[in-house]
Amino acid sequence: MASTVNYFKVSPNPAYNIINVIPIEPGVEKAAKKLITEIIITDFTNSIVSSKKFEKEQTAQLFIAGLKPGIYYVTIECGKYKEVQKIIKQ
Repeated sequence: MASTVNYFKVSPNPAYNIINVIPIEPGVEKAAKKLITEIIITDFTNSIVSSKKFEKEQTAQLFIAGLKPGIYYVTIECGKYKEVQKIIKQ
């Protein structure tokens, strides 16, 4: 189940080549306990267009230069915790 509270920030948004996932205030302390295990990017049809596994990282970076311009959904997985955010790829 996706969270209604965001503990991470995906930036820049809109993005060109790279997105960064970092903990945000006021959830930094809680986000610090949520270590990133995978990031999945899906398009408007819910098809996976990119994914990357991580070794329980607090921050992450993903290259998106190969994606076509448009709207995508970034799923940040931290074990059983999931957070979904919308990004615009330019």
